[in-house]
Amino acid sequence: QVSVSPQLPILCPTSCRSFPATFGQAAQMAVPNWAGDPGRLPEACVEEVETVIFVDVDGVLNVGARDQKGTGPILFNDLNLKCSQRLWDQRQGHPDRHCVETMMSIGHRQLGHGEHGTYAKLACEAPSHLSQVLVSRLAALLRTAGWPIAGTGRAGSVAAVLSSSWRRPQHIARVRGLEHAVAQHLGVPFAFSGRTELSDDDQHEARLASVATFVKRLCADIERQPPRQGPARKLRVLVLDDFFITPAGGWSCGNLQIDSVAAAEKYLFEQAAHATSDSPGRAGLDLQVKVVHTYDEWTTKDGLLVQVGSGLTMARFCEAMSFLGSECLHCHGAEHRSVALRSEVKFDMPKASKPKVSKTKVGDLLVPPTTSVSKGRAIIRRLPMWRCLAALWPWLLATLPWNPWAWHHEHFEAEVTASASMGDLVK
Repeated sequence: QVSVSPQLPILCPTSCRSFPATFGQAAQMAVPNWAGDPGRLPEACVEEVETVIFVDVDGVLNVGARDQKGTGPILFNDLNLKCSQRLWDQRQGHPDRHCVETMMSIGHRQLGHGEHGTYAKLACEAPSHLSQVLVSRLAALLRTAGWPIAGTGRAGSVAAVLSSSWRRPQHIARVRGLEHAVAQHLGVPFAFSGRTELSDDDQHEARLASVATFVKRLCADIERQPPRQGPARKLRVLVLDDFFITPAGGWSCGNLQIDSVAAAEKYLFEQAAHATSDSPGRAGLDLQVKVVHTYDEWTTKDGLLVQVGSGLTMARFCEAMSFLGSECLHCHGAEHRSVALRSEVKFDMPKASKPKVSKTKVGDLLVPPTTSVSKGRAIIRRLPMWRCLAALWPWLLATLPWNPWAWHHEHFEAEVTASASMGDLVK
């Protein structure tokens, strides 16, 4: 889904579209365990699965921009951003002017929803096509959904299904690298449980249809399982996809018009209902569907339309976590911010960069204060102890019962006077 030009160098000054494609030797990589039966989960997973997460990669675990020339998405990584910065002053008349302006606009776009910084913090580090910040958030979703924890002996009830174009055989090395990166953030081994069926799903409607086919087959396989005693079996389906950097609206899947994310969820639910003897939610299967559309767009002040597969920004991450039963720390107020920090540590989220604190000059403290006493004390508390002493030493000397500096000055004047008198006597 990302434009790659293997014959070009890693960074070509005349193009922002020269991305590295080296992820190890595919011939030396083992075939993934989901390569045998695409479009279905293994029988062991069908017996225990309660949550299925469909994972797209481009536009979910990285940030990509739609190229207005129609040559393919542009990967937002550090090299392309540096290239755009270098070409910014010469962009007028440049053949890739729109690429340069798009990269710079993404780099300056604020993330919002309680997440400080811009999209630059989500950029991939070449030669990788993965953002480690976004991969860590996928790991957090898996852990929240109930991914097996090492040493518990508990069977896994979560299945991760690869629905990206990375599921194709030529991207085996990339998939292995992705699984390794997720395992590092999880702290336990990780591998995709399955993949959607191989097809020419290079359009958003076809991608949604391939996911619907997988869900339909899964519900049919669950129906064939021996009946269970007690309440209906629950199944949660979470779809993470940017649908080829396409806004929700104007889609057509069968006889259903998809004009919103809610309509896409309804389509998946209805397709699953066709595979069961009874409608999900009323009898043998309690089905819940959530589609997280990782898409964003805006228009620059120069009139350039920027369309991006935004990745798992905090806003989209919040949608997915809320569906899995976790609270959004930003939506529930500032009193939960301390819990947010603990959650990031628990899920191996990347530590936020330490903010730069502006240094207060010592001379500023010698000026008579014009602010309140409490604000002055807060400033002093932020300073090291030696700076406080250096700033307050004139006041400390003034409060002493005797002033050593004044004594030294008077003693020096007395010695000069005495020397002058002795000189008169010599004369």
